Amino acid sequence: MFGMKPTKTIEKHPYIRLIEYAMEEKEFSIGDACRATGLSRQEFMFARGDLFILSAAQKEVVISDTLVLAWKLNPQALFNYIQYQSFQHAVESSRRAEKLSQLALGISAVSAISGLLGSIAVLI
Repeated sequence: MFGMKPTKTIEKHPYIRLIEYAMEEKEFSIGDACRATGLSRQEFMFARGDLFILSAAQKEVVISDTLVLAWKLNPQALFNYIQYQSFQHAVESSRRAEKLSQLALGISAVSAISGLLGSIAVLI
């Protein structure tokens, strides 16, 4: 509408998938999380400090990929995830509203044309 093209559905970033994974699975290994989210080990290790409240074992530079640990999401990461969900909902609502407005314009145009044709028929 108004020359704007609808944007594609925003694909979930692997960090979003990691937050969702951590919300479902409270205990997991780094290897499990990487396989489930599509993150590389390096990406996981880079993001862990921002997404999780780290225990002493989780702060270690070298952690086995198979060691299962309890991971606790950082409150800020959780709040950011809620904001992301709100944004997704707003985009979806906006698309629905655009479709409804286009439908209303179409019905209005058909109504106006039929009224005009009816007036012409009376005059003839």
